[in-house]
Amino acid sequence: MKKMLALILAVAMMVFIVACAQDAPAPAPVNTPAPAPEDPAPAPEPEAPADPPASADGPVKIGVSIMELTAYTWYLGVIEGVEQWGRENPQANFEFSFEDSRSDVPTMINNIENLILWGAQGMILFPADASSAIPLMQRYVGEGIPFVTGDFEQDPSSPDDVVWSTHIGHDIRALGVSAAEIAITEEGCDILTGPIGKLYELEF
Repeated sequence: MKKMLALILAVAMMVFIVACAQDAPAPAPVNTPAPAPEDPAPAPEPEAPADPPASADGPVKIGVSIMELTAYTWYLGVIEGVEQWGRENPQANFEFSFEDSRSDVPTMINNIENLILWGAQGMILFPADASSAIPLMQRYVGEGIPFVTGDFEQDPSSPDDVVWSTHIGHDIRALGVSAAEIAITEEGCDILTGPIGKLYELEF
């Protein structure tokens, strides 16, 4: 993100300048008379640190691609939670844009592209499946746009595929076992549903 990058660059430049000053050779002594003891040169007053310049940048744009808002209405809580965080943290100056993938991989990929075109500087992604978004994440993370994934754990084929900054989700298998223990009774079994592409053997 531009603001964080600017701060990091400013700190790095300051460290570089200090290091260069420490490594520079000491100047050759110059034979100049010392000031008279009765008239010492006044010590310079320390300068107050300058206020940081006001940012001319607009808000930090964060794209949010959501797996499904119609069939899985609990994802509406994602929008509510993100907007509440923005209200409680106005100093972050984040602007959010939301897209619904409708549990469809091509729609999810198109949504990510649209959010990047909108100007997203970071992405929160609730993927539509376990791996289809990985190549797109690799591309944009390489361009400096960080990703956070949620809910649907990704299934990378190699360690190099793990390019998202963090994942926030659940143990899907443990949830399935708990749901089965509740659903399967002597009278029969309720229908269990879950994300497409995740199939587990449940043991009792």
